[in-house]
Amino acid sequence: MGRQKSDLDLRCRGVLLSGAAIRLVLGLGLALRAPVWGQDGAQPAPAGKESPSRAAVQSEPVVPSGGTLRPSVTPEGRGRLLFLRYRLAGTGQWPNAGTLGQAPRFTVYKGQRKIASGRFEYERNGTCGYAWRVPVTSFGDLRIVPSANFGETGWIEGNPVLYHWPWYWHLPTFGPWLLLAIGIVLPRTNRNRQAVLILIPMLIFHLLWGQATKSAGLSSTSREEFRLLCEPLMVGAALLWINADKFGRYHGVMWFTGSLAVILLADFVAVLSYGRTFSGARIEVPAFLAIMGIALLVALALTRLLVHKRYDPLRFMLWLAAWSTLCSLAGMTAFWGVVKPEGAHAIHNLQSALVQVVVPGAVCSLCLYAVNLPYLLLMFTSPFFRRRFHIWLGAAES
Repeated sequence: MGRQKSDLDLRCRGVLLSGAAIRLVLGLGLALRAPVWGQDGAQPAPAGKESPSRAAVQSEPVVPSGGTLRPSVTPEGRGRLLFLRYRLAGTGQWPNAGTLGQAPRFTVYKGQRKIASGRFEYERNGTCGYAWRVPVTSFGDLRIVPSANFGETGWIEGNPVLYHWPWYWHLPTFGPWLLLAIGIVLPRTNRNRQAVLILIPMLIFHLLWGQATKSAGLSSTSREEFRLLCEPLMVGAALLWINADKFGRYHGVMWFTGSLAVILLADFVAVLSYGRTFSGARIEVPAFLAIMGIALLVALALTRLLVHKRYDPLRFMLWLAAWSTLCSLAGMTAFWGVVKPEGAHAIHNLQSALVQVVVPGAVCSLCLYAVNLPYLLLMFTSPFFRRRFHIWLGAAES
């Protein structure tokens, strides 16, 4: 009976993994066929009750007669993000900024149903835009309607723009989740219901990240790109902690090499899945992910060494916070010195060092610690994971 149940579990896991792998490969193949994300997307659409066919819409926004200014939006799809760039159509002068009252807005419709809305954000380069992360439930023809406050005239809507988002553009985004599923399902020691708890930190990360970064005053572009930089670290840390009992049998070079291979694998999958989001930074993003992954491993290794095989959660977390800060600063220095040496020449005074090394390094240290914190809380509270943490730490179970 037990053997039949085991065989049934193996068949179910095989079906699950094969189906997920087929969806991922199909999504990557279809996505790579298009030379540019959203190449066929941006087209204006009338604001009627029904969206017209894509072949029937015009190719340029209509400028109202009389030179009246109207808000306009230019969408550009890159990876999992849809960048909305705000501009004015028509001739004339922009009204006094003091009379505008509020930033321009946008609303996204799928058919007659509103699926998103927000305010455009003014950026440092003088442009105005927004980075919208398209939900996996949204695809097909999306109608984007911009609007702006023209002072005494009030709010005026611009010409709707029709943007086509194919369903298969969402499939590559499941790459990191597929990798995590493989790391949970394949190892025999992970075939336990409690192993699924490793997904809780990932869910917490996705639920709280947007609110936390918005409260910090980051723009939508910075929030989403920062999210895509931290998510591979979350996946890599999850793979390390779910298999902590295996990595705990190795020490020194063997442990670091195996752990680094897992981190780099997570980075590689993330680059394949989200690479088109960072179209202007082909080398910088993989290099940054690799450097931050190494910084995470070095911080864990030094913390593991200094706690002297004793299970002391508070001491471990304090040491990890200290080493995460130092390793992040060293990693940021290496990034500017190796990956972008042209920027390293600009670090010639204290102010430049603060801007390019110290401040980004401090932010990255917070991210590294925030990546590990929910997993550590899981290690300290769950008996299933606490035993693995004891093995990884080399400490005797209490």
